[in-house]
Amino acid sequence: MWASIEKALATSRWFVLLTSADAADSDYVNREVSWWLKHRSAEQMLIVGTSPGLAWDEQLRTWAATASVTLALRSGELRGEPRWVDMSSLASRDDHKRRIPADQIAELAAPIRGMEKDELIGEHLKYRRRTLLSVTAAVVALIVLGVVALGNAGAASPSPSAAAAMATR
Repeated sequence: MWASIEKALATSRWFVLLTSADAADSDYVNREVSWWLKHRSAEQMLIVGTSPGLAWDEQLRTWAATASVTLALRSGELRGEPRWVDMSSLASRDDHKRRIPADQIAELAAPIRGMEKDELIGEHLKYRRRTLLSVTAAVVALIVLGVVALGNAGAASPSPSAAAAMATR
């Protein structure tokens, strides 16, 4: 199985690590992270914390003691703070309707798309405005068509007095 994992790692441009207390203790996850750090760039790794406590200690230039990360990430091979996002607040199983904040999505998506986070958010807002404008235009068009159809239906049917006059003939 390792051969297929290694092949997938070798052909991947990015490594997105969902780290948790269980993942931090996993020999397999540690082996994948070790492989990536040895053969690829740590700059192409995105770390998503799914357990509370993920934090970077800027003074020690390593993960905080509370961080649930593998030994490979604590090995000193990181030259600086990696890209990471703490999404542990979303791990609650009680609330399936939680939404991931756009800022955290952009933090992960921007480097993958080769963009700055602000640029990605700006692009998202531009497309959102365009979509809202299109939806508004479609609703207005449907209302206008509905009013025209009702007007035409009223003009096509005879008035009650005209209908009574026709019936007496």
